[in-house]
Amino acid sequence: MCSKENFEFGVDSGVDSIDSDSGVDSSDSDSDSGVGVQDQYRYLDKRRITMINHCLEGLERGDWIFNADE
Repeated sequence: MCSKENFEFGVDSGVDSIDSDSGVDSSDSDSDSGVGVQDQYRYLDKRRITMINHCLEGLERGDWIFNADE
């Protein structure tokens, strides 16, 4: 089951991975850092959309049980 904690951990791990993979160093110029931030934003936005679609498909198939109390 996908819990909120697992999802948030995955997002945090994804950001950490992007930081190391992007090659953007904190000592780079501001414009280079801006490009890295834009790349991270695009990646995380795509990941967010993918996760939403995954959850919607699971709801349609009955794989997920929505519980507003938790």
